[in-house]
Amino acid sequence: MEDFFGRHEELLNLVSVKERDLITFVHLLNVSLLVMFFASKLGFSKDDVLDLGIAALYHDIGKLYISEKIIKKKGRLTEAEFQQIQAHPIIGASILEGYKDSLGYLPMVAAFEHHLRYDLSGYPRLPYTRKPHLASMMIAICDVYDALALKRSYKKDYPPDKIYEVMMMDKGKAFSPQLLDKFFQFIGLWPVGTIAVLSDGRVAVVRQVNEHDIARPVVEIIEGERSGERIDLSNNGDLSIVKALNPRGQGKKYLRYLQLARPANAPF
Repeated sequence: MEDFFGRHEELLNLVSVKERDLITFVHLLNVSLLVMFFASKLGFSKDDVLDLGIAALYHDIGKLYISEKIIKKKGRLTEAEFQQIQAHPIIGASILEGYKDSLGYLPMVAAFEHHLRYDLSGYPRLPYTRKPHLASMMIAICDVYDALALKRSYKKDYPPDKIYEVMMMDKGKAFSPQLLDKFFQFIGLWPVGTIAVLSDGRVAVVRQVNEHDIARPVVEIIEGERSGERIDLSNNGDLSIVKALNPRGQGKKYLRYLQLARPANAPF
């Protein structure tokens, strides 16, 4: 990604995006990181992982040309306002077409297709039937996952188990069944860093996903008896995660446990 900023910083000033809409700025970065993680777990080459990350950074560029009042509106959108929102993939693809010699075609394709849905019931409407590009389907999954996780002016942030439930309801409709299953296999029902209440009342933080049992990760006890103990829930049938604590609410006092240790050989 450092190489990306060195070559293409002039094409999209992310600082201006941040100043206009901090939530969109954070969302673009989150989706980029998620799709690169997803691609690397699927075994993509380093170059392909970076290309997907770049495409994800640009997927919502068309929203910069939609009224801020519409983007940030708290209430229900009117039909006319929703039509403007539906135009952002076309606007984004049109913008990126001008940079295809530098960025390639993938960002343009992903910007156009990320709301098509797997069953093509989304937007923009196509005059013919064809499957969306693999990159578009991956970005669509990461896009919705992060959108559900982020708190917006018009919606609350959903806990991990609710996100899983909502997205699985659209399996085979909005999302490729195979890709959606793989995504949650890698990221887990309870992602790494989730502050969780266990069935025995203790509080723990998720440290590692079990890909063979996504509901039962490896956790570290951070409050209650035997604090500091690590437990693999897939090997402990007596314990389970009951709920996640919102890090902006009840879980805020546990945020210090989410800090990553700096490697001894880190150059900074």
